[in-house]
Amino acid sequence: MYTRSLAALVGTAAAFATALSGAAPASAGLSPSNEILVWNSANPSPTALSDVTEPLDGKTLTQVSTGDHHTCALDRAGRAYCWGSDGYGELGDAAAVPGWKPTAVDRSGVLAGVRFTTISAGGAHTCALSREGHAYCWGRGDSGQRGDGSKQSKATSPVAVGGRALKGRFLIDIAAGAAHTCAIDKTGRAFCWGEGSNGRLGDGTTRDRTRAVPVDRSGALRGRTLAGISAGGAHTCAIDDAGRAYCWGRGDSGQLGNGNQVTHRRPVAVDRSRQLKGVRLRQISAGHNFTCGIDRAGATYCWGEGRAGQLGDDSGRASAVPVRVAQDARAFAIGSLDAGRTASCAATASGRAFCWGKGSLGSGVNQSDRTQPVDVSAVPKGLGFTDLAVTTGDTGQRGCAIGDNGRAYCWGSDQLGRLGQTVKPLEVYSSGTSDIPAGAVLSSLTASGTHRCVLDSDGKAYCWGSNYGGELGIGPSADVVTARPAAVVSDGALAGVTLTRISAGAYNTCALDASGKAYCWGGSGDRVGDGTTNVDVRHREPVAVDTSGVLAGKMLTQISVGYAQSCAIASNGKAYCWGWGSSGVLGNGSTADAPSPVAVDTSGVLAGKTLTGLATGPFHTCALDSDGKAYCWGDGIGGALGNGSTADSSVPVAVEASGVLSGKTLVAITANERYTCALDTAGKAYCWGERALGGNATSSSTPVAVDDSGVLSGRVLTQISAGYSHACARDTQGRAYCWGVGTSGQLGDGLSTTSATPVAVDAGGALNGLFVTEIAAGDGQTFALAEAS
Repeated sequence: MYTRSLAALVGTAAAFATALSGAAPASAGLSPSNEILVWNSANPSPTALSDVTEPLDGKTLTQVSTGDHHTCALDRAGRAYCWGSDGYGELGDAAAVPGWKPTAVDRSGVLAGVRFTTISAGGAHTCALSREGHAYCWGRGDSGQRGDGSKQSKATSPVAVGGRALKGRFLIDIAAGAAHTCAIDKTGRAFCWGEGSNGRLGDGTTRDRTRAVPVDRSGALRGRTLAGISAGGAHTCAIDDAGRAYCWGRGDSGQLGNGNQVTHRRPVAVDRSRQLKGVRLRQISAGHNFTCGIDRAGATYCWGEGRAGQLGDDSGRASAVPVRVAQDARAFAIGSLDAGRTASCAATASGRAFCWGKGSLGSGVNQSDRTQPVDVSAVPKGLGFTDLAVTTGDTGQRGCAIGDNGRAYCWGSDQLGRLGQTVKPLEVYSSGTSDIPAGAVLSSLTASGTHRCVLDSDGKAYCWGSNYGGELGIGPSADVVTARPAAVVSDGALAGVTLTRISAGAYNTCALDASGKAYCWGGSGDRVGDGTTNVDVRHREPVAVDTSGVLAGKMLTQISVGYAQSCAIASNGKAYCWGWGSSGVLGNGSTADAPSPVAVDTSGVLAGKTLTGLATGPFHTCALDSDGKAYCWGDGIGGALGNGSTADSSVPVAVEASGVLSGKTLVAITANERYTCALDTAGKAYCWGERALGGNATSSSTPVAVDDSGVLSGRVLTQISAGYSHACARDTQGRAYCWGVGTSGQLGDGLSTTSATPVAVDAGGALNGLFVTEIAAGDGQTFALAEAS
């Protein structure tokens, strides 16, 4: 009840932070939104909500907490959002009106520049910790539970928690209870404030405290270092770094776990002589009048009131000492846990969720008084949970969880809008202007002069821009131009296929699937590699690239599309190309077209080489080998092949390595109209060809170093992309830089001027607070994917 599952993890600080936040994998959340599902007495299976929850659009949630009448969540950027009842300002949005949809917590006052790491929703107040280890609360305060020195009934905007006891302290965990709050600092000491009845503050008194006071350390906590804390209805529990549990406050239901039903104003040790003998707990959660914990193996134990089944041991009885939650093949290795008023929910290490006790348990049928865990099975296929919270207030029980897709899911009672829904079931989408599903995690951004494409985490492709040659792959009746991302046709050749890489060329697009097969669409028929020779054919839906010849048995790992040709690298380290062959761009010693793949020549400079990287410009192609050396073939105009010549070559030639590349190992390469650029292991950039020096008229047929004396000084570049007449790169800090022609604003520096040296892309405005994860330079424009930093 009242608080999210506040993990008390034994182990490394990094592991503690991960378990506490339920953080999603780093690769998740490039541009996700949030979808909310609800199931309750009227809808025992999840019902999708379809209203737009604007504050959550584009956010990846990492943590959720349910209060008595409200719910709050954090995103990856440390911003807080709340919804539900706001009678005391517990939503923190300065409005003091019920929030039927999630609203952003007010950041204009004490939260200016603050990012949260942990949030906890209490009875009618909310508290959170900042990255600097400071505490902030908002909402109800008539018992001092906000910790700001007052008993003002409500605060609609966050206030800073104060008191001498916290001076100089760095807090690592916080828990909001029914009418009190507790926290621990990095030295393992506990502090509480708010209502003091029943001794729930642990300071030896029953006095209310409007500022933090230390929890007594003269008894059970002497010499102990606490690692996590959880506040319940009228009691508090904590766990130390050795996995031992301690509780204080009201004990009439056995919720203190020390073998009796006595209230204690100072911490007492939870009984370890029976079920917890030899057990080291790593997480604890205090409910209304019971408590649960998880050990290092993922087994769950509960103690206290159990007549509604909330102990999960299949007895339906209370217990003043820990009992083990009944587990079977479905419920093992619990990863996170939260105890509510009359129910508990837990997520396994694999992301499955289970609930037990009384109330709507999210199992797809109306159930109550379940004395052992039931599966929260009625969720989207493949969904896993990373964090969850459950509570039961006077208006009914509900739970909320964060999926491993960064979206929020809730179930149960919703009289006050705690589930984030409007007055009827609605499905939440990020916008109505895109086929990309709400909350999709995007990757593999690619841009050509005519169109752009991206993949989502399900391996589906979406494209937008010009569709004159069918390069969007969205069907024969599609518009010639579309400004909205449209889904590439996923039946036919792509039926059941999960795409992993995508590349956009001038008039066609190609992609690879998880098994290493290639698919192409758009342009004339002889460009897509399926053996079609009729130039009048337009493949407006994906077709499979021919694997009956040189690609038989090959698994492709990289692909790149140029003007009218495509090339790929297979797992054997060899390159293969198809399409138009003018200027020798296919690299097979010929200038003839190839409607099916041909092998790039390996009798010369590529003999014995294993290729690891590939980039195709409109009329030339370049590759990297495992030694970090570069090779190019095709049109040599402007010096694009980098071998000191401007002549074409129908077989690979070695890029000059005796100048600025002497001793350098290249790790990334990109090519466009008559020039090529690459990065080395030190994150430095080099270019060659017609625009080698940054958009001026000077060409170089051998590599030159991109100027790093200005904005690139000290920067380590990790990705580079060549557009038609400008290039862009991003560094390890997620910042972007561009150089070359800028007359259309494609350099992103707020100007429309050309620059022969790199300029920093404006990090304010739309990129404010964001980390650029992928960048793609097109023809007069630049595109990027970014996530919260």
